[in-house]
Amino acid sequence: MAKKGAQVQLQAEISTEEDWEKLLERDGLIVVDVYSDWCGPCAAMSANLKKLKLEIGGDNLQLAMAKSDHISVLERFREKSEPTWMFISNGKMTNLMFGANAPKLTRLIIDELKKEESIREGARSRIELCLTELAPEEQVRFEASEKERLENEEVERLAKLKAKDKRLNLVVDCILQTFPTLGLLVIFPYALDKLSMLQEIWEPNGIKSGNIEKSSFKDINMEDLLYFTDYRFPEKILELASASPCSCYTIKMEDQEANVDEVVLQAVYGTSQQPPGSTDSLALKMRTTVPKTTKAEDDAEAVEEDEELDGIWVPPNSKTRALALYMLFPNLTVPHVPPEPEPIPPHIAIAYDAFKRSDVMALIEEYQKDVMRFGFFTDEKPETAKLIAKTVAHFEKKAEETTYGEKMVVQVSKKHSDTVFAFAQLGPTYMSPNTVEGERECKLFFPKGYDKPEVEEAEPEVKKKSKKRKKGPRPVEVEEAEPEVKKKSKKRKKGPRPVEAEDEKQKTPEEGGEQKETFIEGEEAGEGHDAPELAEDGEDGESIMDYEDGEDMGDEMPEEADKATSPMTDDGEDMGDEMPEEADKATSPMTDETTGDLHSEHTTEPIEGTPDTHE
Repeated sequence: MAKKGAQVQLQAEISTEEDWEKLLERDGLIVVDVYSDWCGPCAAMSANLKKLKLEIGGDNLQLAMAKSDHISVLERFREKSEPTWMFISNGKMTNLMFGANAPKLTRLIIDELKKEESIREGARSRIELCLTELAPEEQVRFEASEKERLENEEVERLAKLKAKDKRLNLVVDCILQTFPTLGLLVIFPYALDKLSMLQEIWEPNGIKSGNIEKSSFKDINMEDLLYFTDYRFPEKILELASASPCSCYTIKMEDQEANVDEVVLQAVYGTSQQPPGSTDSLALKMRTTVPKTTKAEDDAEAVEEDEELDGIWVPPNSKTRALALYMLFPNLTVPHVPPEPEPIPPHIAIAYDAFKRSDVMALIEEYQKDVMRFGFFTDEKPETAKLIAKTVAHFEKKAEETTYGEKMVVQVSKKHSDTVFAFAQLGPTYMSPNTVEGERECKLFFPKGYDKPEVEEAEPEVKKKSKKRKKGPRPVEVEEAEPEVKKKSKKRKKGPRPVEAEDEKQKTPEEGGEQKETFIEGEEAGEGHDAPELAEDGEDGESIMDYEDGEDMGDEMPEEADKATSPMTDDGEDMGDEMPEEADKATSPMTDETTGDLHSEHTTEPIEGTPDTHE
């Protein structure tokens, strides 16, 4: 009981704010094992701490285990699985250590105890930190982690830009190849009353209107539309063009050799070829004044001011024109552009020891929308890993071949941070540092065609074949002769019998009964040794037992039984003049001279009774 009490005193369990405040009031050096509820404290260090407490620390060393989930000052340690040791004195943090390094922790505790004693004596001082401040080691870790995070985010951002650039250039190439001389202009909704001014530019510039579409900017990705230009629409134009549809015109060129972009820009903006347009240009004439609502400094009243906006817009270059045609005239252009592939969410690869498959599968079931693929591999390194199985069932069938070094790799989407966090809590052996690296690794783990049904059904088929072999012909050693003898005896019982056999059956009941008695008598007298063996066979034989249901055994006894129970004599003995020749042959056993004499003496009486039976 004393040991149990010491163990309780050794490490106090702290799980609430109240318990934490009481812990800070204790004297001496306090060493706290800070842990998260999901992983628990570091049990491996308990023996070392107990030894230090009893042999060195004594009352100057207080040990505790603090659950960070419900203690506010320990919030930064939540959801982490790495052992964390916090050193506290007088309510302040004096040191902090990470990991389960027993020698290092022992040395650190001894050093802190010496410092504590020196401080009490007034011989020295030490740096003390607030419990919420980052320790020097924490600061280094935080900076390294933050740097890695920013680098990963930049890598992911550049990867997205690269994919976007590739897609937009593909769209541009397709549109320009299909519609090289098709121009475009847009009339904003607040300038629709000036549409008649367009007549000024048609004939003088050799252009004419084509298709007209009513399109709103609400569903247009402005960043993509203006990807190849520095021009940006004023916020007011975007607001009004999203609230009401614009009138969009395609422009056809009479001279197919002319540059459509230069012709339309010149016709709309004049020599400047850009907004707001040169003097007397169509763009300048179509500028429209609209009310602009602004808030006063005190936000008490809204003040309306007039604002002049462009009433017409022309794409500044061929690439922007191609994107505008693609977005504003989808019915015309979309059929000529390859469909955009279904976006693959950013994802990473997470590897676990294969023996954790039950826990991992439970998470996969819970977050199945964010789990893209999983499988079992020989290693967590995608360059060298070889696929073992795609399903848990198939992997478990190969249990005899496993080496306990196998890994279960899961491809997880990063669309939802809580999903990634849940998988990180399960103690993976590896996680991709970012989505770019994760995409590369997942392509190696799960190459094209991975989703096709696995040939894992081949192994069960082999087992089925082995079962079929069991149903086939068996080796000679396995065959049992007794069942076959039983079947034959039953068939003989039901089948027709020859007439001669019936005659023998009429004779044999008396002979059979007396023979049994004669053999027994012979056995008692010790006159022979072969006859008793035959009698025993007759008594225990199955053919005789099968015909006990009638009073007269001779009427139903089969021919084989008759032959088996009839004693046989030597050629020299005369069985009687009236015995049938067939019965004589059937009932004469091949014995030595001594046995033949014995049979001759005992078979005389049954033979004399034979004529009476025939009568």
